[in-house]
Order: sequence, then structure tokens, then C-alpha cells
Amino acid sequence: MAAIAHAEGARSMNPDGVDYARRAMAAEVAAVTRTHPVAAKNALEEAEVLTADFPQTHEALAAGRISARHARVICEAGRKIDIGVRGLLDGDAAVLAEERTPGDLAKIVRKRAAEIAASSLGERHERERKRRFVSVTDLDDAMSRLVMYLPTFEAHAIYDRSTALAKVVKSDRTKTRARWRRLAGHPVEECCGVAECVCARVRGAGRDAGNGDELDGAKLDGEAVAVTDHRTLDQLRTDILTDLFLGATPTGHDLYTAGGERTLENVTASVQVTIPASMIIDPGRDSERTRGAG
Repeated sequence: MAAIAHAEGARSMNPDGVDYARRAMAAEVAAVTRTHPVAAKNALEEAEVLTADFPQTHEALAAGRISARHARVICEAGRKIDIGVRGLLDGDAAVLAEERTPGDLAKIVRKRAAEIAASSLGERHERERKRRFVSVTDLDDAMSRLVMYLPTFEAHAIYDRSTALAKVVKSDRTKTRARWRRLAGHPVEECCGVAECVCARVRGAGRDAGNGDELDGAKLDGEAVAVTDHRTLDQLRTDILTDLFLGATPTGHDLYTAGGERTLENVTASVQVTIPASMIIDPGRDSERTRGAG
């Protein structure tokens, strides 16, 4: 069906005829199979790549020697190399897939694809950068999944920064709960759960403390939220990123170049140095100590 759509689009005088024809075919497939048009489009493209560029993998799948997931792993790795050399990956991968799990196979075929690729790592990275996108999928219970496809450097920088900020909030909440527990004389969780009751008890303890921990009622009211905040790191990361996305001034134009100066301004490098014990121990010193003891 993908080939039929491509041929029909190629006969059109419209420069976008092929794209329109393929979309129309995907819409027809989606209507018949009751799937989303994007899912139908992806299925057509996967089938086209599998049958045209990976015939041995397709044969193994048709014979039941490998699963559809194995075939998808091979095609996904093969998409990143030129069509002319995909046959070099096809034969080896089809044999390897018969004795390995899809997860193990993915590691092998990705490495193999990188070895036979005509383009360099930098060229492949630039090609993939052009595919960067953000997508949203609505799920159950009024929840959605937001996905970002972006360079690894920026992805880890975003994750590390959100984690660092989340740990600051979590540490602050822990210290605040300890402060309230010290003033109230018991953990806050043991109270009846009514905010007014908790605040009243802690205010009283604060006025009677007289040891530097005395706080006015306004500040204690402000800390009441922090005391009851038991969000996990994942929840904090999500809330912090949401705040940053919705409240920050957009500077995407400054991040057009990967690893640009604006990106580096917000990145703190963390270096771990591992030194083998044999590099620390001085054999000569141990020998001198042994001779001295003798």
C-alpha cells in the first residue's frame, strides 16, 4: 500500500503529491484498522523499510524464527545508515536475532550500524538534530505524556538541573519538618490532620520555647505548606519543569546551536575521578616499614 501511494503521488503535478498520497493512504488504513492516522503512517513506513531494505529479516519474521519486535529493532537501527549498505546489516542481524532477546539485539545492531555507516558520528548527529520534536499523548484520568526528542547533552542538562532543584526543595522540606517537630514536641504526622490545629500547637510551642526557635504566627503559617509537602523526587522534577516551562522567558532561538553558550550557562559539570588502590599504595614505603620493623 505504501508503494501504491508513492507511485500515485509521483504521477501528480503537485510537488507535494507523494506526501499527500501517502497521508491519504495512511488515513484509509487508519479508518479500516480503527487506529490513529499517525500510527497507520508509521506502520506503512515500517513495512516498506522491512520488505524493501531488509529482505532476510522479513523472511525470518515470516517464517516465525524472530518476532515483530526483533524486526523492528533491526529496521530502527538500519534507518540511520544509507540504503545501499543496509544489506550488510540485514544478513548478520537476522541470524543474531534468532538467538537473542530484542534488548540484547538492539545493542549489537546499533553498534554494527555505526561501524558500517558511510557518514560520521557528527554527520549522523546533525541529521538527527533536525528531527527534534515535542509531542503530547493524552492518557487516562486526565493525564498526558509529554515527550521531547532532543540532543543528549541538552537532555541530560535539563534532567540534572531539575534533579538538583528538586533536591534543594526536598532538603528544605525535611529541615522544616524537623523544626516543627522540635517546636511541637512530636512529629507533625501524628497530629489530627487539621491545619489549624497543627498551627495552633506549634505556635504555642514557639512562643514558649524562648531558645532561639521562637517564630511569629505569620512565618509558621507560611511554613505550614512545607511541613505537609512529601513529594517524591519524580514529582518535584515534574512540578519544577512545569514551572520553568510555563513561567520562564523563551530563549529557544539562543539554543539553536547544540551546546551553545546559553546552554552552558546553566550547566554545572560534575567530574568523578576513580583511582585504583594500586596507584595510591606506595610499595616502596611498605618495604621500608617492613625493614624497619625487622
